[in-house]
Parts: sequence; structure tokens; C-alpha cells
Amino acid sequence: MRCRSRRMFSLLVVQSAYPAGYWAECLLLNSSMTEKNFISKRVIAYEAAAFACIIVLVWLDEIIDIPALLLGAEKTPVNWRESLFESIVIALVAAGAMQLTSNLFRRIKYLEGMLPICAACKRIRREHGDWQPLETYIREQSDAKFTHGICPDCAERLYPECNPYNKNKSAAA
Repeated sequence: MRCRSRRMFSLLVVQSAYPAGYWAECLLLNSSMTEKNFISKRVIAYEAAAFACIIVLVWLDEIIDIPALLLGAEKTPVNWRESLFESIVIALVAAGAMQLTSNLFRRIKYLEGMLPICAACKRIRREHGDWQPLETYIREQSDAKFTHGICPDCAERLYPECNPYNKNKSAAA
């Protein structure tokens, strides 16, 4: 089944068994992998076009002598060997830059879609039906690392006597 939106999404209905009975949940699965590949290919194409423009500029400079034309400098003879060498160097740099860009796009990991999460304990249900802590799920699905702290609201609720965020009460005591 298809639903229309700004983008095309596939609608997948999955039957799940729970002690409370059977119920259907809907997951919107985006065709995002194709979109991400399209974006990375588009960025690399723009990169290639930019390097091609630089090579064209090198040859135009050699053929029509841009400094002499625009700035009134001394005319220089055409040196096609120098332009060829510069073009090869620029092409090698371009190949390296595009390879680096491609590798960086491959390293990017995305968490997308709808995640079934427990409203009480914030665990996430995986495809196999088991529940996993949020930190573990994100750590396994991406390269993110977690560090823990405590927000001011929780510090006030859990540790009212030694709340580091409440400096006014600490100074008065």
C-alpha cells in the first residue's frame, strides 16, 4: 500500500502478539537508503563538476592568457605541457577528494523510522521482539557513545539536599 506525502512512503502493517492480545502497529518505512545514495552521488557529482571547472579554467588561462587579457600583463606563449601537468595533478587531487567524500558518506549511520519505545522505562523493542535499553540500542545501531549526567529537574527530585544546580539554597545553608 502507498500513502502520498511530501515523499513516497511504504506502509507496512505488522501483527504483534502481546499478553493483552493481538494488535496491529503501523511502521512507516522510508525509502531513505536510495535517497541517501542519491544525495551522496549528487555531492560527488558537484565535486567532480567543480574540479572539471578548475581544469577548464587552467586550459582557458593557457589558451587565451587571462592575466594579459584582464590585467594587461605581458603575453605568455602557450605551454600545453604545463597545462597538461596541472590538469593531471588536479585530476589526481579530485580523485582523492571524491574518494574521501565517498568514504565519509559510507561512515555516516542513520537512525530513522518509528522506534517502538516503552513509555515507562524507555526501552526499545527490536525486530525480534526483545526489549533493549535505549543506550544499548543506539550504541549498537550507530557509533554514538553515551555519557551520563543528571538534569536539574531530576537532581531536584532525587537529590534535593545536594543539588548542584540549586546554588541559592546551598549558599543560604
